[in-house]
Parts: sequence; structure tokens; C-alpha cells
Amino acid sequence: MWYLNKTLSNIRAILHSLEVGTSQTSTRFDLESLTTEDRLRFVQRVEARFGKGLSSEVVTAGTDLPSLAKTIQDSLDRSSINSVLRLRRGNGRSLILVVPGIHGTAWSFEPLVTQMTPAFDAIGLEYSGLVAGDSIPQTMTDQVEIWADGLASEVGRLEDFDEVMVFGFCLGGAFAHELLNVLGRNAKQRRRLVVFDGHPSVAVTEVGPLAGLRHAVKSELSRTMASGRLEKQLIEMGIVQLSAMESHRPSRIDIPMTLVRSGSPLSLGPVTAEDWSPFVQCCEQFLLPDLGHVDLVCHRFEHLIMPAMQFGDAPEDNQRATA
Repeated sequence: MWYLNKTLSNIRAILHSLEVGTSQTSTRFDLESLTTEDRLRFVQRVEARFGKGLSSEVVTAGTDLPSLAKTIQDSLDRSSINSVLRLRRGNGRSLILVVPGIHGTAWSFEPLVTQMTPAFDAIGLEYSGLVAGDSIPQTMTDQVEIWADGLASEVGRLEDFDEVMVFGFCLGGAFAHELLNVLGRNAKQRRRLVVFDGHPSVAVTEVGPLAGLRHAVKSELSRTMASGRLEKQLIEMGIVQLSAMESHRPSRIDIPMTLVRSGSPLSLGPVTAEDWSPFVQCCEQFLLPDLGHVDLVCHRFEHLIMPAMQFGDAPEDNQRATA
């Protein structure tokens, strides 16, 4: 069942958000081990990510993760999926928007936002294109305008918040930057962009191995054409999003930024504060050389980046660099 890998990774991320993912093996999962409340939350989050229709029989029976992933692929009605998910309610004065990487799910970052001050409202942003019959946005701006419309419905006027932080993970960092550009200026509101292991979109056009990366994604798509409908859609989303980043030219935004860098090499090459500095007011770099790229969402290391999730001065770190 190798073709279910990306669906499986989304399910594991949902389990992680419930703080039960680390207690399960890579394939086994016993739904009966969850409390009634967590089981309900699990079903709601699966439906929010993939659509309606997870049967009560699947929920009440113990199963393994590949079987659950195949059930999701084969039986869910993907006709109603929300791309704007509320992760936490705050006091209505502070807002954090979380943008996952391509193929990722915003629920991965609920443990992160729960470590921030309770004052923050937290919203997760999912990429469009999983709804049955719905087209995938062809440009980065198309995608973030969908989010902007959804945010207006979910939280009301963004102007009413005193402060807004946007967090982007991996390639989601470029989409997070464009979202702030689309939202426009607001001189009375404190704003900050925080990007974890992410490049500006122009890096996609500059990297040498891009053709090979795109070829690998298309090869993966061809292998899954007859294997998994949802898997196929996830990979198609990735191809379109890479193409959207390749054609996008980011505008400078007058917003301070923190680039959090793990110790992992990245497929698009090295990235530093200097790479982002032409596109933001200023950029500080917060280094975590002992942290892996996926450790943040897989191994409970969210607390390590809390110093970077601030509106004030640069985080206290003797390896930081500011551009």
C-alpha cells in the first residue's frame, strides 16, 4: 500500500494533534484506545481534511492505519471541505494564521498554537483542490484570496485584531508571505511573518534540481493514477503549487520576519535571512541546528521555536543573524 503514503501522513498528523500519535506504531492504530471525546475529534478532523462520510463502523472498530487510509480514499464524499479551520478561540484581539507545507494538514500545528498565549485566536489554512470536481488554484494569489475570503467569514474583520502573526511551514512560508501581501497594509496593527525551513517563491526558479524534483513528482503521480483517488489529488495539488511558485514574483511587504532554520538540508537548497530580506521589512534568523525538518510536527519539539513566535525584538539566540 505504498501509494497511500501521503494520505497516511495526513492521518498521522491528525493523531499528533490529538497527542496520541507518538503512542502508536507506524502502521497500527487502535481507535478503541482513544477516549470518546478524542474519537469524536478524530472523526471531525478527518472529515474536515478529506470530506464527509467516515462510517460509524470504521470509527468503532480497531483498525490499522493503511486500512483506514484506504477507507478514506474509497468511501469518503469529498464534496464539502473547508480550507479555513479554527484551531483555537482566543480573546478576539490577537490572531495567528498557520500555513502547512504542500500536502500537509493544518491540524499538525495545533500543538504549536496551544503553547502560545491563550489570547490568540488560531486559524489553520488548508490548500484548495481536494473538493470533488473543484479546480486547484493555478496561482499563489488565487489560493491566498480563497483564504482571505474564508477568514472574513470565520473571524470577521481582520482590522479588528490588534496583532496578526502568520506562520508558514516549508513551502507554506512562500504562501504565508503572499497572504500578508494580499491582506494589504494596516499601520495600526502589529504583524509578523514566521517561516520554518521555507524559501521565498523565487527560489523555485533559481534552484538547479527543480526539473528533477518536478519529474519525480510527476512520476509519482503516474504510478498512483489507478491506485488512490485522494492520493492522486494530493500529488496533483503539489505539482500545481510548485508551478504556481515558479511563476510567482513576490512583492516586498513592510512586515518584520523571523526565519527559523532547522539543521536539515532542504530540497531547494540553503536558505538564510539574506534570501528573504528583499521581500520583508527585516529578517532575523533563528537557528536550531539539532532539530530535523519534520521533528517539529512529528516529535513534540514545538516548544523549541516559542522564542521565535514573538512580536518584539529578535529571539534570544546566540546564533541568530539579522538582515
